[in-house]
Amino acid sequence: VKSSGTFIVTNEVITFNDITTSGYKEDIEFLASRHVIKGKDAETFAPNDKVTRAQFAALVSRALGLQANEASTFTDTQGKWYESDVQALLEAGITTGKTATTFDPGANMTREQGAVFMARILEYVGYDAPPATAVTFKDEATINDNYKAQIALLVELGIMSGKEDGSFDAKGNLTRGQLAKMLTRTL
Repeated sequence: VKSSGTFIVTNEVITFNDITTSGYKEDIEFLASRHVIKGKDAETFAPNDKVTRAQFAALVSRALGLQANEASTFTDTQGKWYESDVQALLEAGITTGKTATTFDPGANMTREQGAVFMARILEYVGYDAPPATAVTFKDEATINDNYKAQIALLVELGIMSGKEDGSFDAKGNLTRGQLAKMLTRTL
């Protein structure tokens, strides 16, 4: 928390009906109980739904307690519910946007984009990361060369993992459950 004010301590456990058998159950409950992540409604989380760039920005901003200090840089976020969250991530150096003036908030996050964001979160909080080894997934050629070091770091730290078939699925959509796992482990 980077501000003063009144804070409420609670030990309420928030859960959802559709995560009882999910491998992400503990991570989702951890973040939901801290009011970082929310369900689609009071009973449904939808762990397999895709995550948009705007949703991702809101979750990360909430998790880190980030506040925007300047007006929105991105024309496609102005006036939207996530405007200040995206701007706060830009100011913190966690995002750069798609271009200098656009964020593309409705686009789905890919697994490799999620990895880069998580690595930037670690950098933002001052984590002294050890040098990462090479990426060794069977679909390594599909991973953006600029992202390989961040992906390798997150795999080494146990924040992300590959698929059961030995691939990373870099261009695959990040799901709400995967995001909960990544964000919990990053925090």
